[in-house]
Amino acid sequence: MAGFFYKLGKKVSPNVRKARWVWQSFFGSEAEMIAAEIEVGSGLAREVRAQTPCSSDAKTQAFVSQIGEALAGCLKEKRRPFVITVVDDPKPNAFALPGGYVFITHSILELCGMEPDQVAFVLAHEMAHITKGHTME
Repeated sequence: MAGFFYKLGKKVSPNVRKARWVWQSFFGSEAEMIAAEIEVGSGLAREVRAQTPCSSDAKTQAFVSQIGEALAGCLKEKRRPFVITVVDDPKPNAFALPGGYVFITHSILELCGMEPDQVAFVLAHEMAHITKGHTME
């Protein structure tokens, strides 16, 4: 998976996108900064979806999305839309991208036994990376 992220980073010209985000951070409003972050994340998310098979299990996707929506509803900051995507990967993993994009593997859901509280813990962890700005570091 590490090689995948390396190639992903090379493809979306992170220096240009991050430079724009940094510029917005220093000279723009908070809303402009979040909009730039969402734009960066959107490009990265497109690349992930192009490289990684998304789950075709609509029931599982709905289950995870519902948990994500409940968690997002608890946040004070509402300007960042969270998009949770289930991907098919044999390795248990979840990761966050700038702008509210969270990817979680079907295998980690199985490891969690599809227990809502355990899945919520994983998603909340990834969402915290986004809200704390870790995904743009």
